[in-house]
Amino acid sequence: MPARRTAFEIVTYIVLIIVPFLALWAASWNLNPEIIGLLLVLTGYTIVLVLPLKSFKIGPSGIEGELPVEGFRQEAISSVAHEVRQPVHIELSRPELEALETVKAERFPIVRFEIRQGDFKLPRVGFVLGNLTRSPLRGRINATVYLGNRKLGKVPPDPQGYYSGRTLWNINAGMAIFGNFAVHPECATTNEILRIQVEVTIIDSAGREYKLLPVCYRHVRESNSWFLEPTSIDNIIQGGQ
Repeated sequence: MPARRTAFEIVTYIVLIIVPFLALWAASWNLNPEIIGLLLVLTGYTIVLVLPLKSFKIGPSGIEGELPVEGFRQEAISSVAHEVRQPVHIELSRPELEALETVKAERFPIVRFEIRQGDFKLPRVGFVLGNLTRSPLRGRINATVYLGNRKLGKVPPDPQGYYSGRTLWNINAGMAIFGNFAVHPECATTNEILRIQVEVTIIDSAGREYKLLPVCYRHVRESNSWFLEPTSIDNIIQGGQ
């Protein structure tokens, strides 16, 4: 506030105190209508002085003025922003902390899948899919068969569509599903390299989809087993493997 404005207000406040005092002294300390009227006028003047009124007028109903709304609005916004910036400390119980950690861990569903031959013989192939989270999930499985560098396509036959992505798997919390499917008959009668690319999409209870990166499994004919090749078939073929 400018110095001249400050000085003006100080002098005005002193006058506003002295004038009622002198008026009451002159009236022998009797609060008559004239004194009351003077006090009302001085009160109105005080309000006009203290509040940052843009404009005002004195009418039959009293003093009417217009406040600078933008200034008050800005102060209110600054006050709210200040409150928001204050840190909030919340004490959580142990069960609540464990539940929070579970939610954080399950933002991305954790599943395990693999091609496992087991006791099957080609052209029959085993497949395992497990849900390692604490909530039910659904899965979409796409298995594509490659012999050498040739793409034989989806597994045949697959009437229910479990391995062509047509039918969703329901995988409850902690469940492991042991399935199997058949590859093309020629895969069992040739020495060409047999690979199966597996593409898995997981859908959580909120309907969010998580498409996992494709991986390949290569068959070892000597031991009738499989090993993981953690890349896509395109990368394998481009690398001449």
